[in-house]
Amino acid sequence: MRTRTTTATVLLLAALTGCSSSEQPKTQEEIAALCAPALKARPEGDTSKPKECEGLTADNYDLLVISTIADGLGISGGTTN
Repeated sequence: MRTRTTTATVLLLAALTGCSSSEQPKTQEEIAALCAPALKARPEGDTSKPKECEGLTADNYDLLVISTIADGLGISGGTTN
């Protein structure tokens, strides 16, 4: 019984340690902050998804790509009067 409990505890701690790695961004905002510069640094015509963008939802990635393109064209998201 003691061996099972010890094994289960070790496995649980290993799983929790893997899930709480501080090196991995956790929020969409954190991932987007890493993704935006990677998108801007892509060579012209490159449409591959940078590894820094992994973890963004499809909608957030699409919006970030469109925003990067708009920035490159000098289009701002501000309102006009």
